[in-house]
Amino acid sequence: SADYGIGSGGTIVMVLKSGTRKYHGELYEFNRNTDYNANDYFLKRGGKSRPTFQLNEPGGNIGGPLWIPHVYNDARNRTFFFWNEEWRRLIQGSSPSVTNDLLAANFPTAGQPFNYTLQSATAKVPIVPVLPNNAAFNALVTADGLTAGQPFNKNPNGTYLIPLNMIDQNAVLELNAGTFPKPNYNNGTQYIASINAPENIREDVVRIDHAITPKMQLMGHYLHDAMAKTFFPPLWGDSSYPTVGTLMGNPSYTAVIKLTQTYSSSLLNETGVFYSGNKISLTPVAGAGNSFTMPTGYNATSFFPLANNLMKRLPEIQLQGSPLNTTWSPSYFPWTNGYEGFQYRDDLSWTKGRHQFKFGVSWLHDYKNQQLQANTQGTAAFNSSSFSGDSIVNFVMGMASSFSQLEYLYGKHWVNNNYSGYGMDNWHVSPRLTLNIGLRYDGMPHAFERYDKFANFVIGDYNTSLPNPVQASGTLDPTQLTTFAATGSELFYLNGIKEAGVNGFPRGNVQNRYYTFQPRLGFTYDLFGNQKTVLRGGMGMFYERVQGNDVYNAALNPPFAYQPSATSVLFSNPKTSVLTGQTSSQSFPSSLTNIKYNYPPEGTGDWSFGVQQQVMPSVVAVLQYVGSTGWDQNDDRAINTLPLQTNGSYATRQGVAAGTLISNIYRQFPGFSGITQEVQVTNTSYHSLQTGVRFEN
Repeated sequence: SADYGIGSGGTIVMVLKSGTRKYHGELYEFNRNTDYNANDYFLKRGGKSRPTFQLNEPGGNIGGPLWIPHVYNDARNRTFFFWNEEWRRLIQGSSPSVTNDLLAANFPTAGQPFNYTLQSATAKVPIVPVLPNNAAFNALVTADGLTAGQPFNKNPNGTYLIPLNMIDQNAVLELNAGTFPKPNYNNGTQYIASINAPENIREDVVRIDHAITPKMQLMGHYLHDAMAKTFFPPLWGDSSYPTVGTLMGNPSYTAVIKLTQTYSSSLLNETGVFYSGNKISLTPVAGAGNSFTMPTGYNATSFFPLANNLMKRLPEIQLQGSPLNTTWSPSYFPWTNGYEGFQYRDDLSWTKGRHQFKFGVSWLHDYKNQQLQANTQGTAAFNSSSFSGDSIVNFVMGMASSFSQLEYLYGKHWVNNNYSGYGMDNWHVSPRLTLNIGLRYDGMPHAFERYDKFANFVIGDYNTSLPNPVQASGTLDPTQLTTFAATGSELFYLNGIKEAGVNGFPRGNVQNRYYTFQPRLGFTYDLFGNQKTVLRGGMGMFYERVQGNDVYNAALNPPFAYQPSATSVLFSNPKTSVLTGQTSSQSFPSSLTNIKYNYPPEGTGDWSFGVQQQVMPSVVAVLQYVGSTGWDQNDDRAINTLPLQTNGSYATRQGVAAGTLISNIYRQFPGFSGITQEVQVTNTSYHSLQTGVRFEN
């Protein structure tokens, strides 16, 4: 109905117990244990024990009147309380997953040549990279008696010899630091594990009810949850292996103060102030015998100083394509955010004859202080489509397809305002027909950054007449960069970038849309007047906002963040090109997320029609049709990919695929690497015919 908004999905209404004139209380304990459970199929096949699951939930509560003998509330009818305390202690094994893994023989030894065993009988043989413009590498090829474009030398035992002088010792250190696990499943080709992930929660609930007068009631409650939970693999990440996890601290709290005013038997008003908030801290933790920090002797450099890499985390490693297609990462943690929301609401209910009217207004103001979400330790990708043709060998040789790194984990301060109003009528047209008619409005201007540290890339403002700022080395020409001292160190390329609040550009970086009226209509009709056959139907429109992910992603845009990305570079020094062997001191293009300026709120339409038939006093049969449609739904698309037609089209695309050309030079918007655009273009549709029988006892 129209008194619910800012969401088209399910609505959960929570009711807390209140105290009564007599004292009531209870103590309880809920328990589950590993011994009660069956084993996971894959763990059992691998000879592993069942995942740990130990749950204890002790608690207790008490409620009753608040009174002071001979001083206050002797009649015990004015003020009441309810208090509940609960603990949850859970030790649970992480969800077991079977993951392709390096063969035990393919963990290289520091200071030794790498004797590489093919991961499978069908795996491609690694070849010596073809790098015609890298004189230093070609000298190694000649000295080792190899031929570019041909397989590495094969040992008598069938392995392939990668010479010591071609091996990146920092890659060897990372592989052996306990990041990638040793295989333990499926004849030594895969890894499976279930790691204990404890969860500790304490919940406090307090409610107070006070009768100011017989017609004026005041209610308040406070609820606090303190949670500490561990996840393996890392939370919100893409890591394939549970050798590193995440410790989450998440205290949360809600509070309500509501005044209920009964003016007459037909007129009721409720005024409320609602508050909710939570804090999240995420910290990487190592699994038993594993590590995610830089080991002794690790000396790889990155785009930015080590001081920006908290806890000295090792870079994320993506082995893309054959033979593994897996990722190891501690994610972008340690990381924090905090949320607080304040809602002020008034609802008036009025019964007039056959009409039950309800009207309401509210203002929901919330903000979220959150750090950026990208790796300050760097992300190195090794693709099987380049260099040796094998992602593992590329990693051991330190030849990265790409390397990206966020300069600093800035904190942003996001603000949302929601302005709402509604009117509705439950109209008993006749004893057999009831209508629910309503209209709701939710004004939802786009989220903005409190201090306007927010920028957007606007395609229409990109000046294509400027010279290409990307040099042959893949770096940016410093003479074409715009100076911006946000970090005190970098020069930014700002062609097409619009800053929040500057020269009339919206603070939310998009055009606000306020045509968000939402009609609602429902009915019930007693078909034959005997209360045994009832037709029910309804339809409604709903608008809601993307809950933050669009602005969180766009927060990585220059000039208020810098996340350069380079292609075909060395793992141990991403400023050095694999293709030429030359090291650059200049800046690399930055990736960014653009939010389309025409970015309307997401809309959803729901409708249903059905019949309910009482078969006998406790059995009801139901047949109904349910439909839903959505418009302006959020989607991501890449808008800075390599054009299909360009100068030397086929040869250019072949060169990029082979790693002999740098794709950044040939993109639609030179000066930036990948551009992801958040758009509201996707439409959805859902239809369902449902039948069932409900038994009541």
